Amino acid sequence: ESLMQLLQTFLSHDSVQFLVRNQIKLRVFGDLSAFNPIVQELARHAERMTERGTGSSTNWLQFNVAMNYGSRAELLNAVKQISQSVSEGKLRCEDISEELISKTLQISEPDLVIRTGGQKRLSNFMLWQNAYSELSFVDVLWPDFDAQHLAESIVDYQSRTRNFGGLTS
Repeated sequence: ESLMQLLQTFLSHDSVQFLVRNQIKLRVFGDLSAFNPIVQELARHAERMTERGTGSSTNWLQFNVAMNYGSRAELLNAVKQISQSVSEGKLRCEDISEELISKTLQISEPDLVIRTGGQKRLSNFMLWQNAYSELSFVDVLWPDFDAQHLAESIVDYQSRTRNFGGLTS
């Protein structure tokens, strides 16, 4: 129950207004059906209120929050969707590509993944999408993760040279 209260606080009107004021687009992903209807509606409302952050002319930061999410389940659902399209004749096998798989998944590829709690593993988290993501491991639990921790992770990220799987000289 404490987790539900924490989620409701995070998704509250004041938090959403903070996101809008600071040009942060919220994206909640995963299987929300396991949560009570209040949390589900708060999550969708927060996404709607911050969706103006989309579009190429904006510089909004996208903040992704995974709730009841598992990468293997997401990949399985994507394969089933694509297979269904093939079996219905809407798609040919030779049309299946990395791009199609990426588009079929719930969430796009992040530039930076911050893992709190001191764990140094992905733990079934966005396995496909994290192929070229930068990872930051922070030894603080999520409820205690604050602006200073975020700033430190961003500074560390900014100091890295990204090569997206290519070789650097």
